[in-house]
Amino acid sequence: MNSSTFPPVHREIAAAVRMCEPTVSWVDTADGARLRVMSFGPDDAPTIVLAHGWACRAEYWLPQIQGLAGEFRVVCYDQRGHGFSSTGDRDIDGDVVGDDLAAVMDAAVASPAIVIGHSMGGISILSWWKRHPEQAKQKSVGAVLANTTLGSIATETRLLPFNNGSELAIRIGRILLGATLPMPRGRLTRDAVRKLVMNPRRTTDEQANFVCEIARTCNAGVRARTALALADLDLGDEAAEAVGVPAVVTTGTFDQVLPDSMGKRIAEIIDRTGHLEALVELETGHTGNIEAPEKFNDIARKLAERYLLTPTEADAEPAAKAG
Repeated sequence: MNSSTFPPVHREIAAAVRMCEPTVSWVDTADGARLRVMSFGPDDAPTIVLAHGWACRAEYWLPQIQGLAGEFRVVCYDQRGHGFSSTGDRDIDGDVVGDDLAAVMDAAVASPAIVIGHSMGGISILSWWKRHPEQAKQKSVGAVLANTTLGSIATETRLLPFNNGSELAIRIGRILLGATLPMPRGRLTRDAVRKLVMNPRRTTDEQANFVCEIARTCNAGVRARTALALADLDLGDEAAEAVGVPAVVTTGTFDQVLPDSMGKRIAEIIDRTGHLEALVELETGHTGNIEAPEKFNDIARKLAERYLLTPTEADAEPAAKAG
């Protein structure tokens, strides 16, 4: 995917998303949050749902919207407090993100879908299966859990180089993560994100800048509160055990935010239940869908073609493309 896919500033990212002609709707949660939902592609096409991660917003999925919306109905939403979604009476934690996904699935997804989550979005899916298993069985036929975790972020993240799991290191880390500082534009920020969050050997300036622009739009207070809540996350193995559909787990071999050992642990648990479709280790940092968009889209497409399309539709796809 060439660099033109990654516009340099957020207003151009938003413009690129609008060029994909989204249908915008709103989902109200029980505690008063209002979640923005965007849908792309034909209303009657098989559905893929995308849940973004911490400090991001629905536009983060631009490479997937551009790459998949022609074949599928792509639904993405702003997590509470992110993008255009309000916060409601509940602060984000592991339970809340699962409940919010349940609200989106109930209001915006009529037929079974492939549900894909990155980082906190993966946590949303795991929590959804744990807290709303009956709905999850009815509303999904497959899942992609990308660069995500069940917990232990405070002790296992390598985002902070000094983190050795000690009480002092964790305390310092919480002070830094809880800081409500704005995220400045510029080369220093871009280079820091590329080094700490992405794979610096392969990531382009355009990809790193795209991630920075998305993160810059997140309210600093929301970013800090959410980071502290996620640092204490503990979904337990039962969240992975609850996943009842074929699941692909993707990790980044250079992921310092949520190291690949976290994803491998999830994959091992899901494998024991017989629902692991694949463990895919990408040569990326934490933002696998941005750093390797073609590979990521292919993972989503193959899972959808296998479990979402009917045999007749799946057979017709190659013929239609050939014509």
